[in-house]
Amino acid sequence: MTASEKDNQLLVCCTFDCGSDFSFHQKMYENVFDNYYYFVLLNKGKNIINNYVIYSDRLVGKRFEKSDIRTITFVYYINVDSNSFSGYALIDNERKVPLVNISNVYLVKS
Repeated sequence: MTASEKDNQLLVCCTFDCGSDFSFHQKMYENVFDNYYYFVLLNKGKNIINNYVIYSDRLVGKRFEKSDIRTITFVYYINVDSNSFSGYALIDNERKVPLVNISNVYLVKS
């Protein structure tokens, strides 16, 4: 088992009975870092979005393949009543990719 981190992306790889585990892991990490963007949606701790203070207990992000994206826009839904935060990514103004419903957040109107 190995782990590698770059630009807020933490990757963990675990292989069994792979003769050259570390070489395989290194190639896999390089492939992901070279071909994917990682966008941070919420930082751990305090975040401010549209006059709301949003506290998150962890870093929350989404990975996208670089070849798929020319432009990206994030649309957030903030529901104070249910204390939830969700949304979607709009890729090249035409394709919606849902963001997971993000739990363990605390919302406050600033």
